[in-house]
Amino acid sequence: MNCVITTEGLPDDMRMDYWQHVVRENFIHFDMQPIAGQPAFNGKIFQYTRNAIQLADVIADGHFVRRSMQHLSTGDDDFFLLLIQRHGTSQIEQDNRQVTMNPGDMVLCDSSRSYSMNMPGAFHHEVLMIPGRVMRHSLRNARDYTARVIPTASGTGRLFSQFINSLQGCVGELDELSSSSVASATVELLCAALVGAPEQVAVLPGNLKQFHLRRLRAYVHEHLADQELDVDRISKALSLSKRYLHALCDGQPNTLSSWIWKERLDAARRTLSDPANAQNPITEIALSVGFKSPAHFSRMFQSAFQMSPRDLRAQAFEQRQRQSQVEGEGSGQT
Repeated sequence: MNCVITTEGLPDDMRMDYWQHVVRENFIHFDMQPIAGQPAFNGKIFQYTRNAIQLADVIADGHFVRRSMQHLSTGDDDFFLLLIQRHGTSQIEQDNRQVTMNPGDMVLCDSSRSYSMNMPGAFHHEVLMIPGRVMRHSLRNARDYTARVIPTASGTGRLFSQFINSLQGCVGELDELSSSSVASATVELLCAALVGAPEQVAVLPGNLKQFHLRRLRAYVHEHLADQELDVDRISKALSLSKRYLHALCDGQPNTLSSWIWKERLDAARRTLSDPANAQNPITEIALSVGFKSPAHFSRMFQSAFQMSPRDLRAQAFEQRQRQSQVEGEGSGQT
């Protein structure tokens, strides 16, 4: 479900109270204070929700937020908040750490413990909410990553930021099964961005395998278009032996090499199904996900999905046409 919450049209003296109310209802309970001397407060929230996926764009004038012990006693707000600063600046404090967010930075906050956020001027946050139990299961020492700046100019931070930006546009199109899978992938990719950040903290020995698995997955996703991507290149890039890389994949559904090809095929399928790429040649799409030969791509695609790339693109187009027709008929009846 996508929805918009706004202070627009409300009397000036009611806006901050309304904003605090809707943020508490839709996100986390905390106290807010406006910036002294600020004119009428303006704020808008765009929500993108589908089952386990909870995303939002928060665009507002500056204010101060504090989540204190009194809010923790309710016990019903156990989430990790991943904030991506798109505009303005923010100061975040948690666990005796203070950081300043500039455009492009990401920071993780844990709502099960007190924290504060100061936005001194107009700002734009992209917000991802992750249930606390999910985050702690995926990253056992998750609290060690709060209030640490994760840059998005390169590496896994950049990959995750771009992924979230793209996800907002298609959340509503996901069915229940797909949204569950995407939610899991989102958490995995976030963990890779966290542990791959320059200021990464020590990883507990018991979690070392998961740490390296996330590094491996993040590197492959970031370099999927590289036609020379193979075990040798990954080994050198991650400073892990080929033997250890293969050992990491023990117990996984695929070997490392076959998983790379599967990821390439899945990426090609998503691109072919996207109407924004309807005019892009199939050969160009194949090359963009790391295939060297169009013929090799077609054979592997046919084997994986029991249809040709051309047929899948046509099928996706027909499905969109039928959906548009149904929506049009529904609009005509109202």
